[in-house]
Amino acid sequence: MDLNEAQIQAVRSWVAEGASLAEVQDRLQAEFQVSMTYMDVRFLVDDIGAELFSEPEPEPEPDPAPTGAPEADDAEAVDLEPVDEPMDAGLAEEPEPAFGEPEASPSPGGDGQVSVEVDKLMRPGAVISGTVTFSDGVTANWQIDQLGRLGIIPPQEGYQPPEADIPQFQAELQQLIQRQGF
Repeated sequence: MDLNEAQIQAVRSWVAEGASLAEVQDRLQAEFQVSMTYMDVRFLVDDIGAELFSEPEPEPEPDPAPTGAPEADDAEAVDLEPVDEPMDAGLAEEPEPAFGEPEASPSPGGDGQVSVEVDKLMRPGAVISGTVTFSDGVTANWQIDQLGRLGIIPPQEGYQPPEADIPQFQAELQQLIQRQGF
């Protein structure tokens, strides 16, 4: 759906005022009778260069420092900053096993990467669906419905993927969807 310049300026002003994607979607329908999926609105906002604002989440209070010397089993807390390097950058490769030695089995924790795949046969009610394997090695199903809503179906109830995996999953999913022509 192509919008005229006045409609694009209206969307920019709504986003600048702090409107969410859902609010932009509702206002496009109410004010211009333009029906767009949530994902289409997301792409529109990206295409026109508008930046969404979100309120920063409050940081949790740090645990009080333990008294006395740390024991050997205690882990040291480290604040990790996001980096633009691959997750495996700087890690040494494992040596090849010597002749006659059994090969080491892959670690159950996953390979530290997020991989996203599309199903060849879409789930009922989904426009597009697939699987995602998070860095902890857990594979979940995902789908986008006719309204552009993303749903993740975890393998077991209560599973939460690692927080650092979410932006990587979203970026890979967006690239995959664009390659698929959605």
